[in-house]
Amino acid sequence: MVAPVALSAAMIAWQRWLSGTNPVVVVLAAGSVLASGIHAAVCPAHFREATAFGLFFAGSAILQAAWAGLVVARPDRGVLLAGAIGNAAIVLLWIVTRTSGVPFGPRPWHAEAIGSPDLFATIVEAVIAGGALMVMRAPMPAPVAAVER
Repeated sequence: MVAPVALSAAMIAWQRWLSGTNPVVVVLAAGSVLASGIHAAVCPAHFREATAFGLFFAGSAILQAAWAGLVVARPDRGVLLAGAIGNAAIVLLWIVTRTSGVPFGPRPWHAEAIGSPDLFATIVEAVIAGGALMVMRAPMPAPVAAVER
């Protein structure tokens, strides 16, 4: 029951607000919302571990959610580049934290275990970074004048 309603709502949104938006950009924005949600969900645990860790995850969640809205509203090269760089940085930090650890916190230089949610978020972030670069390299269409209905 929920899936048909969600699909119908998505189709209406696409027709009303997103019909002129590159579908790849919409997928990247959806991925960014997903990664943001994962980061937000793990904030409490990371705040209990170290305030700096919690702040990082809260900041990441906020920036990823904001980027999702911004890239749909204005998918220009600067916004796409910011998303690619930001998500690539998070992926690189994840690799460091899973191989050598970070030099601060409750267990300096301790490599963290790989969990399903963080692996999934990292894959999504890698796709966002690569996808944003791919869209950025494609020729940008000329702005379309708004058509009154």
